[in-house]
Amino acid sequence: MSRPEAFFRVAPRSGRWPGLLAATAKPLPPPRSERRSIAHHPGPRPGDLNLALAWWLMGAGLIAGAILGFWAFDVPFPGPIPGWRFDDSARRLVRLAHIALVALPAINLLYVPWLRRSFWSDRAREMAARALLGGTIGLPVCLAAAALWRPALYVAPLPVTCVIGAVIFLALGLSLDTRRIL
Repeated sequence: MSRPEAFFRVAPRSGRWPGLLAATAKPLPPPRSERRSIAHHPGPRPGDLNLALAWWLMGAGLIAGAILGFWAFDVPFPGPIPGWRFDDSARRLVRLAHIALVALPAINLLYVPWLRRSFWSDRAREMAARALLGGTIGLPVCLAAAALWRPALYVAPLPVTCVIGAVIFLALGLSLDTRRIL
């Protein structure tokens, strides 16, 4: 329990010391925002997959950045693809894919706790979490593929739309009921 008063209740006024805090055998129930109903949550909660994959994807992005860093300035190694120059658009797309692979999982880590506080039903929350996860995985893949095959860049708006839609969905869900976020 995160609340220090979770194991105490105000004693009934009919007792010997009215209004005194008395320890109880049963703890108080958690606040409404932290409750999990077994009937509604038989398994994982919306966004659990986002949280589980976010750190792995972020680590993969950092490793990709470290590998790409070998070819950033005065290169100690030959480039991974012959003919890539520093100002080549393919190299920039790979670099952008690595940045997206770090930044989008960080957005997932911030997104899920707020999604759980939003106005929406669990089914809608799960759909929004899946849309964000699809964009988180899809955008770096599309950008890296576009570095090797330019027409793959035309698929990139789909994961971008998923990310933008999920964020707007969360903003709308939080603004519909401000009492839930406080």
